[in-house]
Amino acid sequence: MKGTRPYWLVFVTAIVVIGCGGGTPNDSGGTTTTGGSTTTGGGTTSTGGSTITTGGGSTTTGGSTTATGGGSTTTGGSTTTTTTGGGSTTTGGSTTTTTTGGGGYDLDHLRLGIPGLGMANTYLLEKTGFALLHDNVGRIPIWVQYELTKAQLDNRVTDRPPSSAFKEDPDLLGFGSTPEDYSGSGYSRGHMAPSADMLWNAPVQLDCFLLSNIVPQNITMNSEVWNELEQEVRRATQTYSRVWIITGAIKSTLTIGANKVAVPSSMYKIVVRSTGTGWKSMSFLIPNSDVGHSDFDAFAVSVDFIESITGLNFCNAFDPAVQAVFEDDVVDSYGF
Repeated sequence: MKGTRPYWLVFVTAIVVIGCGGGTPNDSGGTTTTGGSTTTGGGTTSTGGSTITTGGGSTTTGGSTTATGGGSTTTGGSTTTTTTGGGSTTTGGSTTTTTTGGGGYDLDHLRLGIPGLGMANTYLLEKTGFALLHDNVGRIPIWVQYELTKAQLDNRVTDRPPSSAFKEDPDLLGFGSTPEDYSGSGYSRGHMAPSADMLWNAPVQLDCFLLSNIVPQNITMNSEVWNELEQEVRRATQTYSRVWIITGAIKSTLTIGANKVAVPSSMYKIVVRSTGTGWKSMSFLIPNSDVGHSDFDAFAVSVDFIESITGLNFCNAFDPAVQAVFEDDVVDSYGF
């Protein structure tokens, strides 16, 4: 059945919808991609390990450019990018992503699709441990998406760094937030991809402390109900061996800091797994306020409902008929 509007949503005001009309993402214009991905349909410029979509023309050196650690090879006008440590492969306008992370994990962070690709004033960043779409006006991630496996969780090789690890992300080219924006704001620096999910690789752990992965989060909400939800996602990963996670923020008109960093009115988390014969999801939409130790399952909604609030089309790599099977129902952690 379709998701029911949660009782608390009537109290959430001034939501700014960030959307792409709910349809299939547009690959031309608006989105700048950095971190080793190539988009066909607007032009591309290959710069080191990053590719920036500019909307017209393709720049190569000698007709073909090959880069190590996130470059591209251009042949006969068709662009194919193979990267190590994060990136995507684009052929004939159809994008798939193959990311090889630290420790030999083969990860496909964008397996579910790229919601909002083509939106104005955004950057699509692909890190080794996760991918994200960044709102360059609100200076927060719209969503962060990644694949997580039991093998990663079982192979802890590093520890959480000190708070000094929170840093501005240089890949955002000045469009991100800074540590000073959060100082004295009354909000915690809330991870979208949690630190505890990224302990399988030391550089990846540091990546998740870049402010491109952070939003201003209510301190109690972050440490209690949201933390409990993150723990449940790790338990599900241990049970089912492999899941895909999308965490997002719905921004309000409230801002913090000199850069006017948007404060989310609410946050969502979508978790998808393969059943072997199909796909299943659970999703939650929680106010960015002090909800205490509330049971996160009380905030379970359908993926369709989150799409109706954000205007984004999640899991758009799937055929719409397949999406409908696992996006329509409200599934909590017990039904997942």
